[in-house]
Amino acid sequence: MAIACQSQTNLKQNSSKKNDKQSSEVSVAKELLDTIGLSNAPVKIEEDTIEKIEGNDRSLIFKYRNISKKTIDKIIFKWYIETAFAKPATLGSEKGIGGTDTDMDVEPDEASNLAIQLLSHDAKKAVLIWPVEVFFADGTKWRIRN
Repeated sequence: MAIACQSQTNLKQNSSKKNDKQSSEVSVAKELLDTIGLSNAPVKIEEDTIEKIEGNDRSLIFKYRNISKKTIDKIIFKWYIETAFAKPATLGSEKGIGGTDTDMDVEPDEASNLAIQLLSHDAKKAVLIWPVEVFFADGTKWRIRN
């Protein structure tokens, strides 16, 4: 009887872990589907790298360019990062998806660099970095899915 109860408990725990993994995968898929309209973005990511820093943490460094004809005041970015095993990386309490914003002015055709400390010990590759929202100096804005 005790063995049967223990087996049922193990099955429930395994099922719970499986559901958590599926939920994480659905969340990542939803975020990546929200990149519709990215080809029209006024900002393009030109290069990126992930470097090991203090302890086991990593830093995401990327170069982006304003390809619009307007000065940019602020950009909200998101990214999807994987481990060496092509699984979503642990980024603090999140799996794979992270983001930040910057309020550096970027003139038309000007490039800028951004370095972000990731609370991650397993981040290896930035699969995608994209602008979610871009605010221009003239008061207009671009939002993904426009």
